[in-house]
Amino acid sequence: MALEEITSSAYGILNLEYRYELLFFSYLRLRGTLAQVDRLRFAEGGGTVHRVEPMNALAVGITTGFLWHSQLELGYAL
Repeated sequence: MALEEITSSAYGILNLEYRYELLFFSYLRLRGTLAQVDRLRFAEGGGTVHRVEPMNALAVGITTGFLWHSQLELGYAL
């Protein structure tokens, strides 16, 4: 029953991203994610209930070109 807390029966995700070129091959990235998830949760008195929960995130990072055809990314998310 505990594994059913991980899976969801329905969800919606909205992802917005803005990139700005700081220098040649170096980009500042701002990303916001809004998500709503319908999943089973344990109830206080025992059993399970369906709950719709937000799972939102905000991230900032810097992406730059690296060796050969790769890239290097440094980021932080809340």
